[in-house]
Amino acid sequence: MGDTSSIPKILRGVTMPVEKLSKITVLEIMDTDYQMVKPDSSLSEAIGVMLKHKQYELPVVASNGMLQGLLSYYSLAKAGRMTMNEKVDGLQLNIPKMTAQDTVSRAAELLLSSDHRLLPVTRNRKVVGVIRRNRIIELASDLETWKGMKVTELMHQPVEVVNGSDRLTKAKTMMRNLDIRTIPVVDKKGFLTGVIGMSDIISYLRPKRRKQLGDFSGEKIHFDPEVQDVMISYPYFVEQGATVDDAIQVMQEQGISSIVITKDKTPLGVVSNSDILEFIVSSGRKQKQVFVNISGLEHEDLDVMDGLFGILDNALNKINKIYTPRVLNIHVNTYNYEGNEAKYSVHMRLSTTKHLYITKTVNWDPFKAFADGCDNLYAQVIKKKEMSKNHKTGKNHKKK
Repeated sequence: MGDTSSIPKILRGVTMPVEKLSKITVLEIMDTDYQMVKPDSSLSEAIGVMLKHKQYELPVVASNGMLQGLLSYYSLAKAGRMTMNEKVDGLQLNIPKMTAQDTVSRAAELLLSSDHRLLPVTRNRKVVGVIRRNRIIELASDLETWKGMKVTELMHQPVEVVNGSDRLTKAKTMMRNLDIRTIPVVDKKGFLTGVIGMSDIISYLRPKRRKQLGDFSGEKIHFDPEVQDVMISYPYFVEQGATVDDAIQVMQEQGISSIVITKDKTPLGVVSNSDILEFIVSSGRKQKQVFVNISGLEHEDLDVMDGLFGILDNALNKINKIYTPRVLNIHVNTYNYEGNEAKYSVHMRLSTTKHLYITKTVNWDPFKAFADGCDNLYAQVIKKKEMSKNHKTGKNHKKK
């Protein structure tokens, strides 16, 4: 049970590091073999580098070695229509600053909060390497927190799936709206037959086939193949009884960023590198601190953000009386614009000292969407607490 005398404080950004990783610096594990792009390069040239080297995030580096930002195919694909001869300068993302002297634990939190697979490492503002998400997971793969932990405790559930006969645009739309990068593919019986990811779609819809990148980001395309024509037909998976150790081992051996969890060939959920990184961060969270990350509302004004954090603060205070919250990740997607109004889809994922909770709410009012999401999380916590109590009572009854 949470410490009711000391309510957790929401920390917007980097908080206390994971204990094991707090003594290792980024310099010790950063990668000096990476691809980058210059600000005056064309978008076509940059994407060509991404596809050739399968590195879909490129540091934007000036001729003098100074870091300008990061170019992400995933962000470009969501942004809208743009011509392939546009210059990289102006399309790059602002990213958190990371130096070679920073700890790996801080790098883990920056990667989690920015939702990138890699981030540039600088010394005196000049790029000296990159830190990759999978390198941190590899380093932390022997943490005691994984021992005996089942994949079902970490996976996204319920799982979103597509049929092999569905069109590619459906899979793309699901990825964009749900902010996910991998979707299991099933047959008519619901059995796992494949998996389709963002990189598979990127490789299939190569920019050289068309003059505009916007064809990937939701606009109508002339040829819309079935998912089974693009998917990976031999997906990697583990059964529900597997441990997180098992999943990490398969992901590292096969060089994949997510794995499907199944029961009798039916998908139950998905575990991704982001889920593992989130747990690494949460395992080092001190009880007085909650790591809260909100993505998708970067352009909202400060008053709106303060109001949303107020809602979250009240909700976490209530939840803390039952289980101590560690990490709350929130992604907001806006769609269905009507005049000046947008509909908000809010996905919340809460890690506590005991369990993982996931919810999704949709509303025209962002405050109402956040409030409903918090109410759903609290209801799940109450339900889990009651189930645990009944389970213990049942055990005691049997002993008597």
